[in-house]
Amino acid sequence: MEKLGGKIALTAGGSALFSPITFRSLALQNRIVVSPMCQYSAEHGQANEWHFIHLGTLAVSGAGMLIVEATAVEPEGRITPGCLGISAAAWRT
Repeated sequence: MEKLGGKIALTAGGSALFSPITFRSLALQNRIVVSPMCQYSAEHGQANEWHFIHLGTLAVSGAGMLIVEATAVEPEGRITPGCLGISAAAWRT
């Protein structure tokens, strides 16, 4: 791969997947992004040990970016009772 004028020029059979990329002030080490996955494992909208293990494993996987699952701002906005939320009383203290 050669960098020409700020753009990455791919050689025959090459891939830019493992090359760094920058979006304004966000610099990623590679172009691999782990998409959000609803796990339906929250307890009363709060993350638990399942989330810690699941997201922690993905965070150290080498992907350039990890996007966390949908997080509702009101209990009524959750897809299921097992979805994450930020409306619990514990978040208001």
